[in-house]
Amino acid sequence: MTDAVKPPYVRKLARRGDIQIWVVDGSYIRGHIDEEFTNFGQHYRYRYIPENEFWLDNEAEHDEHRFFTDHLLIEHRLMAEGKSYGDALVEADKAERRERRGSLQQGACGIEPSGVPVPAPS
Repeated sequence: MTDAVKPPYVRKLARRGDIQIWVVDGSYIRGHIDEEFTNFGQHYRYRYIPENEFWLDNEAEHDEHRFFTDHLLIEHRLMAEGKSYGDALVEADKAERRERRGSLQQGACGIEPSGVPVPAPS
């Protein structure tokens, strides 16, 4: 008897249009499906991920989810349009860096990236 591969889903995080965003057991995926799986993925990069799903590793920090999701939205759209993974990755990385810089600037202006106001210095 062979061992069946279990579904890696931990919980559904959100939905963006037709895309379902799942937190998955990244350790299980790396041990049983694909040792190259990293923090997140989508179908056009990892064919074992259903076409309308994004997978986010449960080992990633929760405050990273929005950056990963926005990255995947760009990567997925560009690859669906026929761009190579390399080209889509470059564009998604640029957008992610801009978003992270904007998030840091908001933190410097009294709002933490989590949306919680920063106490005024005493």
